[in-house]
Amino acid sequence: MSIIGTKLVEMDKLFWKAGWKLITIKELEEKLTQIIHLESWIIDGNYINTMDVRLEASDTVIFLDFSLWICLWGIIKRRFIYRKSERPDITSGCYENLNWEFISYVIKFPFEQKRF
Repeated sequence: MSIIGTKLVEMDKLFWKAGWKLITIKELEEKLTQIIHLESWIIDGNYINTMDVRLEASDTVIFLDFSLWICLWGIIKRRFIYRKSERPDITSGCYENLNWEFISYVIKFPFEQKRF
């Protein structure tokens, strides 16, 4: 629950099973369908493949457009803060890691994923 009493959904918790195992697309679609049919909800996270469904069901969107340097600093800082523990916004059993694939994704995001 969010501080305003609305169901808060973190996409990382929906998308990942313990040990960084992906759920199936069908499972993700079923979970999202249940969520967007609730009276109110807040969904935190990108996951571009589900963006169209979420945007269509939304009445408000907040896009935090941070600079690349702030985003890189954030993922590095997060790695050190949660290096021996689990983040509260991720599925239990997914320990924080930082690899070139994720760094590359963050660097490319403004050019390849951001649609506006």
